[in-house]
Formats: sequence, C-alpha cells, structure tokens
Amino acid sequence: MAEIGETEWVNHLLGLLPVKLAEQIIKLPGDKITDYDFVKAKLLERFKLKAEKLHTKFMNFQRPQGTLWKDLIFDLRTYLDSWLGTLEVKDFEGLKDLMITDQLEKRASPEMKEKFLDSWSKFCDPEILAEKFDDYESVRRINKNRG
Repeated sequence: MAEIGETEWVNHLLGLLPVKLAEQIIKLPGDKITDYDFVKAKLLERFKLKAEKLHTKFMNFQRPQGTLWKDLIFDLRTYLDSWLGTLEVKDFEGLKDLMITDQLEKRASPEMKEKFLDSWSKFCDPEILAEKFDDYESVRRINKNRG
C-alpha cells in the first residue's frame, strides 16, 4: 500500500466528498486548501459537530449492515479523533482526565445533569467538575436544612 503524503490528503479527501461540499473547500484561500487540519476544522465547523455530539456519535455509532468491520474502525477513530481534537486533548493525561470526567457525568444526579447541561463540554478536568458537583450538593443541603 502506497503512503499518501500529508500535502496530498486534501486532494484525496475532495474526491470522497459530495460535490457541493468539495466546491466549498475549493473556495478556501489558496494557501489553506492543502492544509488538512484547516480543511478538517472547516468541515467540522460546517457541520457544527460540537464535543458532546462527537462524544455521542463515538459512544453510540453502530456498524451499518453490510459494511466491513474495518470501516467501523475508521468511523470510530474519526469520531474519537474529532471529539478529542475539539476538546484539545493532546496527551494521555488529558485522555485520562476526559474519561474520568465522563464517568463523573454519568454518575451525576438528574438535577445536577440539568444544572450543568450547557457546560458539559467545557469540563475536561475531573477536579474542576467534582468541585462544581460538591459545591452544588453543599448549597442544596444548606437550602434543604433551612426549608
């Protein structure tokens, strides 16, 4: 299998995209059209795939019937890379923090989930999220004791 140089990635990608989407990429500034990371960011921006949506797609994606398992790996890797990139996870420590934060979110009460729903994607540090949860529960306890 031949290696494709990084400068050729966008050219190969263009052939796989729907025509309307490829036309939008071709309209990008000349110096950016071969920059795969820039093009990828523009595509993600175009589809407005936010961290939470990418996380959901990664966690829940099902292999379409009749496709190869290798295709599933490609799709899952794409969603995972995009999710991690959106949250700017750059190393193993960042990945561990994200996974722990994800577990905290799963264990949160329905009230806490509702309270922090708009902020989920901003929390990559489990210590910060745990502090928010502890503060929330403290305030609830104080209010409950008063009432």
